[in-house]
Amino acid sequence: SIHYNLRNEERHLYFTRHNGKHEDIYVSHYDKNHHKWSKAIPLKNLNTRRNNEAVFSVSHDGKKLITYQSKKQDKDYSDLYISYGEKYSWKKPEILPEPINLSDGFEGGGFITADGRYILFSSDRVEGIGEHRRKIGKDYGNQDLYVSSYIGDGDWTEPVNLGSVINTKGSEVTPFLSYDGSTLYFSSDGHPGLGGRDVFKTTRSNINDWENWTEPENLGKYVNTVGHDEGFKISPLNNYAYFDRENEMGNKDIYQLLINDNYPPQLK
Repeated sequence: SIHYNLRNEERHLYFTRHNGKHEDIYVSHYDKNHHKWSKAIPLKNLNTRRNNEAVFSVSHDGKKLITYQSKKQDKDYSDLYISYGEKYSWKKPEILPEPINLSDGFEGGGFITADGRYILFSSDRVEGIGEHRRKIGKDYGNQDLYVSSYIGDGDWTEPVNLGSVINTKGSEVTPFLSYDGSTLYFSSDGHPGLGGRDVFKTTRSNINDWENWTEPENLGKYVNTVGHDEGFKISPLNNYAYFDRENEMGNKDIYQLLINDNYPPQLK
């Protein structure tokens, strides 16, 4: 997964790496003088010794991370967490409450909107579009995208399904909403694509309406492949996009894309 904080000319890249035993969260800083990324280091307050931890997104202001942690009894059961801080210093993650997290399902892809009022996430909960199929290993089930609004004192509203224009009987994952709230990017294997999970975008004319979206548009060959392409995020300066792509070994690599229709992505 690719997650970052780019403010002015300072960049921090937050991502997930498998260390041979489980997944941990790392950060790298871009050295603008030498034009390269620093050696990535694990974020100690965000990682445990045994469970899988992954970072799904950093807020637009760079001060909130949405992460997840798998449960010991079943790696396909997971909960979403929120951590506060910035750069290399983050507090211990706080679990997000029900009704965002359920005791018997997979919740992932969490993303906080620019105003901090909403969280978008994916879930394989039973009330999704199509026949229920839970996530098991590399089978992502029929995850759908949901939104919940913050009502204060750590509480969130009952999640709303983003509807059948976006969600399908397949899996919809890794949502990212533009700063102005009008454009949603996500990955799906339920819409027509090039293979695997492709990245799509959809727009809405009313930023207060979460259920009326345009028909999702496939982002095309410079982003999507026959494999799985996920975690698409756009930098705060709107000059680069970052995402992860499955390689020939079945692992994931991070790519950077200059936002230009005629420029292929670069491996990072």
